[in-house]
Amino acid sequence: MDRHIRPARFEERDCLSEIRFAVQENKLGDPGAVTDAHYAWFTAHPGIWVWEEDSRILGFSAGDTRDGDDLGIVSPSCAVGGPIC
Repeated sequence: MDRHIRPARFEERDCLSEIRFAVQENKLGDPGAVTDAHYAWFTAHPGIWVWEEDSRILGFSAGDTRDGDDLGIVSPSCAVGGPIC
């Protein structure tokens, strides 16, 4: 099994959004609040790191160095049989 944590890539934003919107706790009130511009900034600085196993993203963590906000998300599907991306 190949496992690692690595910086996220901008082109993975759809997968990261899918994981983010699938959680039941700490739900995002407005899905439109996270834009491509947000992903571009976070991936350029690198503020998003993904947990990946066998080329599938299982979760991610994000940290904003501008204000200290942080977030850690694991795909809810990991609890029921596997990743969604």
